[in-house]
Amino acid sequence: MANDETFLATILADLCADMGAELSLEAAHGRAGFVTFKNGRRCFFKNACFDINGMGAAQITKDKDYCAKFLDEAGINTPASRIVFAPKAIEAFSLKNPSLGRQLAANSDAMKVATEFGFPLFVKPNEGAEGKGVQLVHAMDELQTHLNCLYQAHDRVLLQKPIAGNDYRIIVLDGEVAAAYLRRPLGVLGNGMDTIEQLLFKRRGEIAHMGRPSSIAPGDPRILQHLRGQGLDIHDVVEDGLSVRLLANANLSSGGDVIDVTNTIDAGYERVATDAAGAVGLRFAGIDVLCQAIDRFDDAYAVLEVNAAPGLNNYSATGERERQTVINIYRKLLLVMEFGDPA
Repeated sequence: MANDETFLATILADLCADMGAELSLEAAHGRAGFVTFKNGRRCFFKNACFDINGMGAAQITKDKDYCAKFLDEAGINTPASRIVFAPKAIEAFSLKNPSLGRQLAANSDAMKVATEFGFPLFVKPNEGAEGKGVQLVHAMDELQTHLNCLYQAHDRVLLQKPIAGNDYRIIVLDGEVAAAYLRRPLGVLGNGMDTIEQLLFKRRGEIAHMGRPSSIAPGDPRILQHLRGQGLDIHDVVEDGLSVRLLANANLSSGGDVIDVTNTIDAGYERVATDAAGAVGLRFAGIDVLCQAIDRFDDAYAVLEVNAAPGLNNYSATGERERQTVINIYRKLLLVMEFGDPA
């Protein structure tokens, strides 16, 4: 299985050869380049970001707060959330516009938001990917500690109420669902002998053997805090057969598991996914949906995020059928860019 760096380049090279197109990659890592098609059209990409999507639409989806506003206006369910600004950001705005600075300060009382929403509460960078910086907090002191950490690198932080249900990623390309899969958070299964730390090292080895990234470390503060929320420690021995969740979020880049559900997705959730992509102007997108079961539509769903550059390497690494699905997605993507009008 190709590793994270060569995964996309390998697939694109094979597809371009079949189509008679020319693939040009930057030499150092092969993560960026362009495809020149037989008709002379040239399309660029970097990692999983292709120029099939417009820049404005892609920028909106990077901003979780703005994206949710567009989804809400389109009648699509989203989790209750509130944006708060870092003190340094409020200070900078105040220097330029004192009135705006006072308004932001008044609306950035995270403790007041937590009192209104209640705990537990997700705290995450407003602009971020791959689950980085995402933490589920259970008390005011945890909230303040994580906010202080995020404020060092981020001007805006999102506070979000958790939604019960399973986490699904639905891939949409030009108004159609191309794939769907269930994402489960990183976890380990106790054997009555090994500590959680030892079980995590073994799990990392299994993930790496599949050709997936395995950068999750036992000392990751998100893991330590999530364990504390369950009354556990990284050095605890877990009884045989007991499953322990190590992270609250189900990002595959954070070691989560994946189960393909493309053939069982209900038509109602297909509409939700395609409508969500359309609401923010995306032709190629990953729609993250929280619901109880993807094969039975329920109005209690919520769209958690919309991704304008969905990475498919972790999904592809789970099996040959999934890999063929990903190849077909990129084949259609290239055909759309060759003959369609890249936004």
